Amino acid sequence: MSSTITRNVLFALCVTLCTLSLYIITTPQAQAATDGVTNRVKTERGSSTKVRASVDMSCMATAVSKREADLLSAWTKLTDGIAEALTERSDALVAAWNSTNTKDAATASKTAWSTWKTEKAALHKTFKSDRKAAWDSFKTTAKSECKVTLPKEENLEKTASDSVAI
Repeated sequence: MSSTITRNVLFALCVTLCTLSLYIITTPQAQAATDGVTNRVKTERGSSTKVRASVDMSCMATAVSKREADLLSAWTKLTDGIAEALTERSDALVAAWNSTNTKDAATASKTAWSTWKTEKAALHKTFKSDRKAAWDSFKTTAKSECKVTLPKEENLEKTASDSVAI
């Protein structure tokens, strides 16, 4: 007898919860929260998530497009610079090893490697600066013009020791 009562109580509880869930979903406030979702962006501050209805979506699209173009430009400048520096290093090393004097070859080789390291470091420093400027400009535009606080996904990546974050 108690198992039948328990089953009936659980069934009644499930029906009540389902009815309550349907009521909450169909209330005007819930409908308003789902209307016009394309004109809203979830924003994240700390651990709480808020929805702003006044986000200018075209402004955000323009800001993202500019950021991505700036990042691509910074990346292209870095990779072109690295390719040029590698070519210079290669030419200098080949010239050093084609020398007839071993002392001159050693000096030229050391100079080639030193120049490469200096140029590579300068290129990476410029890239990081350009990348940071692109992200800072994007954040400023998003906040002041588009009226949105960025979610975690729209933040500058941290650079790992073995990679270059864009």
